[in-house]
Amino acid sequence: MWIKRFLLLALIVRIIFLFWSNIDLYTKPYDINKSIDRYNQSQYTQGDKAKLTLSDSELYIVEGYSLVNGKDPEQMFPGHPALGKVFFGLSLKLFGNPYIISYLSFLCLILFFYLFTKSAFLTLVITFEPLLLSQLTVSLLDIQLAVLHLLTLLSYQRFRSANHSFKWSLLTCLFLGLSISIKFFPSSIPLFLALIVDTTLTGDFTHFSRIIKSLPATALGFLAGNFTYFVHHPSLISFAKFFRYQVNWWAGGPQAPPLGVWKIIYLNQWPTWWGDGTIQVENWWIIWPIIFSLSLFSWRSRVIYLYILCSLILFSLGIFFPRYLVPIIPFVYYSAYGTINRLWQKVKSAQ
Repeated sequence: MWIKRFLLLALIVRIIFLFWSNIDLYTKPYDINKSIDRYNQSQYTQGDKAKLTLSDSELYIVEGYSLVNGKDPEQMFPGHPALGKVFFGLSLKLFGNPYIISYLSFLCLILFFYLFTKSAFLTLVITFEPLLLSQLTVSLLDIQLAVLHLLTLLSYQRFRSANHSFKWSLLTCLFLGLSISIKFFPSSIPLFLALIVDTTLTGDFTHFSRIIKSLPATALGFLAGNFTYFVHHPSLISFAKFFRYQVNWWAGGPQAPPLGVWKIIYLNQWPTWWGDGTIQVENWWIIWPIIFSLSLFSWRSRVIYLYILCSLILFSLGIFFPRYLVPIIPFVYYSAYGTINRLWQKVKSAQ
């Protein structure tokens, strides 16, 4: 018991330290006018004639600020849905700084991961993962997506352990729908497939039927997450046309060689598609090949295994950024830890 208390105390200290180590960034007033000026000179307004290239992080801050101040999503650059950007805008409006929401998202991730795993040790371990730490100082959507995917799986876990409670199946699908309104919907397809396949493989009709009956909550969560659109256009038909426009925009994006994710994980070689050749990933470390290999031999949780596997298959098909691993990497640690425990038990039983 004292070991768990010590680990929880260490976890709290670690979380405080992470905030303190970035205190200058979190307390500095953000100059949104400067970012707007940069946006107006960037590729998002000037195309090939742009004087500068705006990062995704800065783009989401400008768009979030615009959305919070009432701008019509149809007048903005097509891309990811609005919900995650709204959080950056609210952070800027409430705290004068858009990065606070990234820290709060990280804090939620740690809390929900602890509730999911019930392991203070494993939760403490992921606070040292470089890829997750990189999200603390940027305004990107991946950490928010990770939180909602974790909430989806946490609700599904409760559903499985609470005698198939309809409340938890509804929450599972609702959080899944909200996650689709954070990033373009293919980002959540692996989780959706994992839930459906795991539900089917249980062989329990009550389990299966309640999940299927709860699927409309996914649509509800998606529509609720796009509330900024309906403020200007209270029409499902208009929204469907807007969504189709976004899909067409993504379909016309650049192409990249397949299987790039595996080169990143195992070799730290990122084959780019914008002319820089193969580069190294800043947040890569030697632990990645180990934990990903161990996770692929883990049967600790079928739905988690399916989620990781489906995600890696999706990532293998085309354009891939290392930050796309953010939602799954906590579960990679979870699964790898399960494999290590299983091997250790076999060693002990063989002695």
